[in-house]
Amino acid sequence: MLMRKFFIFSLLLLLFDLSFAQKVTISGYVEDASTGERIIGAAIYETNFSKYGTFTNEYGFFSLTLPKGKYHLKVSYVGYKPLDTTLDIEVSKQITFKLHAATELEQVVVTSYKNEIQSSQTGRI
Repeated sequence: MLMRKFFIFSLLLLLFDLSFAQKVTISGYVEDASTGERIIGAAIYETNFSKYGTFTNEYGFFSLTLPKGKYHLKVSYVGYKPLDTTLDIEVSKQITFKLHAATELEQVVVTSYKNEIQSSQTGRI
């Protein structure tokens, strides 16, 4: 009986260990493509599964642990074009994502017309 419990415990321990061996980690940085400046607070997430995602820290660094497999990742940050990529991840790896600034607006000119002030009361012309 004791031997049977030991065998079951060993089998469970082995299965527990194998389940963790199936995970890999991708880590790295998100940078501005033109300046190389690291981007703080950029989002990196898997588009098909809502439970896999992270943000870059104050150094522009991220780390994302997920099961081995093929993933469609999106990297985004306000003011930059989102980056879509597909990775087949079998081993842990480091990667740097480079984001390009979104299209800038042309010059905007603001003009006004002279108004005659009829009263100094706030909110009334």
